Amino acid sequence: EIKKEEHFKDKNNLEIIIQAGENGWSILYADGGSLCKDDTKDAEDNFKEAYNEATKTLGELTKVEVEDCYEEG
Repeated sequence: EIKKEEHFKDKNNLEIIIQAGENGWSILYADGGSLCKDDTKDAEDNFKEAYNEATKTLGELTKVEVEDCYEEG
């Protein structure tokens, strides 16, 4: 179950989604790929671990609101 989800843009302006719960985390990449880890601990701690893992490969991430990812219309 997902307790926390945030959307980010990488340096190429591609969307990355990080999801975390009490049983692990997932990083969803713009190309459809993903990286996941099962780890039983606080959802916030899992989220921080996933964020750190994402920045290792993608560099700095910019948080965006979900509404900013889609055009109105």
